[in-house]
Amino acid sequence: MGNEKEKVTLDLGKIKNRSNIQQRVEEVEVPEFNELLGLEEGKVAVVKVTQLSLDIFLKSRDDLNDRIRNLLEGIVEASAKKEDVVDEVEKIQKKMHPETKYRLSIIREGLVEPVMSNSDLVFFSKMFPLAMNRIYDAIMKLTSQGANIKKNS
Repeated sequence: MGNEKEKVTLDLGKIKNRSNIQQRVEEVEVPEFNELLGLEEGKVAVVKVTQLSLDIFLKSRDDLNDRIRNLLEGIVEASAKKEDVVDEVEKIQKKMHPETKYRLSIIREGLVEPVMSNSDLVFFSKMFPLAMNRIYDAIMKLTSQGANIKKNS
């Protein structure tokens, strides 16, 4: 009972300066990538992530499928054996779990540095699944926390 907090309704009139409100950005350590980068002991690989807007967050469910489909349509148009390409694409899409597609879309949108292509995302999710999941978790944490109030120095 002693831990109850007084509830205060959001008063937009008290928010006088919105220019000091900024998106959260954070570096996430990814030591699994150290060897890939040839880093010596005492150094650690990092990626930079940011929070997502509500619009991007909601669009992410279908976004990766749409991007893959558009990419593949371009490949199909350029291919002499269109049926083979279409069959291969359908196999890849069927094998990937829907939650994996969603998480990769979130990661793509939330990564500030480095920018990864869809093929990079798929590769790293297969080779370093827990590292990619940690990156996803960091983006979701920032999104959940919302904006940051810039401190005047």
